Amino acid sequence: MSSIDTSSTRAATLDLIDVSKSFGDVEVLHDVSFCAPSGRVTAILGPSGQGKTTLLRLIAGFDRPDAGRILIDSVLVSDAHSVVPPDRRGIGYVPQDGALFPHLSVERNIAFGISAGKFKRGHREQSRRIEEMVHLVGLEGLGERRPGEISGGQRQRVALARALAPSPRLVLLDEPFSALDASMRHDISQEVVSILRRTGTTTIMVTHDQQEAMSIADHVVVLLDGRVAQQGSPSEIYDSPACARVARFIGDANLLNALAHDGVVEHALGSEPWNGPSGQATILLRPEHMVLNPKDGTGRIGVVEGRSYFGHDGTLVARLANGELVTLRVPTSQLADIGDNVRVGYDGTTRVLPN
Repeated sequence: MSSIDTSSTRAATLDLIDVSKSFGDVEVLHDVSFCAPSGRVTAILGPSGQGKTTLLRLIAGFDRPDAGRILIDSVLVSDAHSVVPPDRRGIGYVPQDGALFPHLSVERNIAFGISAGKFKRGHREQSRRIEEMVHLVGLEGLGERRPGEISGGQRQRVALARALAPSPRLVLLDEPFSALDASMRHDISQEVVSILRRTGTTTIMVTHDQQEAMSIADHVVVLLDGRVAQQGSPSEIYDSPACARVARFIGDANLLNALAHDGVVEHALGSEPWNGPSGQATILLRPEHMVLNPKDGTGRIGVVEGRSYFGHDGTLVARLANGELVTLRVPTSQLADIGDNVRVGYDGTTRVLPN
């Protein structure tokens, strides 16, 4: 099995076709298939223990699938019988903890990524490349410092610079921001993805953080129980989840019991036309589509059991007459008190999900 052409600077396309992997009697991945678009950011999203890191290791070449195929630019790099070694795939890898060498300076950590590649240690071209990487990730003036002398966010940028230094066509990020403080996480993730977009590198990022995936990825693959539950753009997955479990995992969701029959679907807050099959169903209503005290007098009475204040807006949790709880996102001026009776409606934006 030959290696891919790593001399090209064009971003790679990644394809996984029916990939499965087991460890002993435990099947971790089952028939995983998706395409990561060239030059875009793809997030593999799922709770802990769903096989995300195993999938990344298969793409990197650290492990071999039991079944299925992995292709980079239509070139087979892994199947059950053969595998292209990691160093011949043209891949940059950023592990969860960055894995920097604590005894090496920032510049020497970056140099490690290219010293075994097309640049030679001490070569003028290598020095120029290191300088470019330091500038790219915004660490000018810190090149002589060691990892222990810089912040967590700066260490993450060093790890990214090391991965990008050999000009890979595909970069893999394994929970790259999980070790950062919550206050830093959003800003650093935005910075890192901005760098990757400027380089035009195809990026695969593993994360269990829904907000992170939905805010920075172009393409999202939701992995549940080792299977692809859904894939698509962030808006597609949020607005049109394939099932109740995806809806619940992606953002806040009100999932109400419903009954479909005779061309309508009925639920605790009303009914609407329905051209699907009859039977039990689930209605999805996002909190931002809920309406407090509708002006037209519609809606159902609920009792406020919870309230949260976020400054720019807030949420109310109300219990309906049938016992179901719903969450409403409302302006702070509409935050009722716990125990208040309120009239709950919705703006008509619903989705019927199969049971």
